[in-house]
Amino acid sequence: MSAVEDSAAVRIRTPGGHIRELTSFCSSRCRDCVLALGALNPSVFSSAGFLERRTLLTDRLLQLWRDGKGPDPVLVLKAAERARLAA
Repeated sequence: MSAVEDSAAVRIRTPGGHIRELTSFCSSRCRDCVLALGALNPSVFSSAGFLERRTLLTDRLLQLWRDGKGPDPVLVLKAAERARLAA
């Protein structure tokens, strides 16, 4: 499997509020999973209960994707972006 070559780095905000820049992925699906999980990161101002639920959700999604199962990461990304715009 060859690495996906993208000219643009993927930047995601971690739950701690830091920005991580990622530049190399083993596949486009892997990159899509990272983008989806990044879009699901809650605000640093979220309540502790919300943070716990969101962490559980993203951990379960990641495990499904590692097993080659679960929802299409592109659709998860689109849903997360729509939810963020509606908030």
